[in-house]
Amino acid sequence: MLNPEDIIQALNKAAEINFNCPYRQGNIIRLPASGRVIMTGDLHGNEKNFDKIVNFAALDASKENHLVLHELIHDPSEANPHECHSYSLIYKAAQLLIKYPGQVHYILGNHAMAQITSEEVLKAGKPMVKSLNKGMTSTFGLNYLKVFKAFETFILSLPLVVRTANNIWMSHSLPDTTHFSTLDYNIFDTEISVPMLKASPSVRALLWDRKHSNELVNELAKALHIETFIVGHQPQPEGFSRPFDKMIILASEHNLGTILPIDLSHKYSTDELFNAIIKIARL
Repeated sequence: MLNPEDIIQALNKAAEINFNCPYRQGNIIRLPASGRVIMTGDLHGNEKNFDKIVNFAALDASKENHLVLHELIHDPSEANPHECHSYSLIYKAAQLLIKYPGQVHYILGNHAMAQITSEEVLKAGKPMVKSLNKGMTSTFGLNYLKVFKAFETFILSLPLVVRTANNIWMSHSLPDTTHFSTLDYNIFDTEISVPMLKASPSVRALLWDRKHSNELVNELAKALHIETFIVGHQPQPEGFSRPFDKMIILASEHNLGTILPIDLSHKYSTDELFNAIIKIARL
């Protein structure tokens, strides 16, 4: 059984590491022009895939090896239909951040946002915020509020974006046609808080939007000086897709899940990146 004091200590320490990451500028992680980064899709509690990805990332081999994670919580496949225990994967991620500071970059996603703003979100018809709260309550009992406070502290420490010197952008999603013209770029420099998450339509757009178009993505690429966007958020039965010229979507949560290894010193076309996608099952 997980020790609540161990989890609280790990989450608070990992939050401190997030804020002090040497590559962090505001809410953006800006990676250097050397080394390697592994971009993932949503994992939603899949610890088996998480372990395979961590092993492949080879963080021990070089301090220039990086790993980008997002959307680890909310696993609707758990046996108990009323409880979710995916907080255990958050704990593993926090431990990884502590072990490899400056190499592991956990970015904010809509499910993590929903959990701390108490905005219910369904996955496979299951109310995930309620289910995770129930799972944490049943596990931690009287320590639930202390654990949840540390969980909230950790989530609020997460950056919004990882971008590279070779013009690749990694985030949970992208603003869509509804919000692009009103996007407030101050979100990349404003301290993230629960009130800010609730009040900012631009943060919500970056984490929740799905109605994109090729024209929009091209405009966003021009505005942000980006060659390729790599995101998650949208379900991918085959593990990946390239819906638009400059946009790749990854999913890492199931048996056909994928990841994308990127050489930070190489100038990529989106075609090259798409062809570099790897199936987790083959790792």
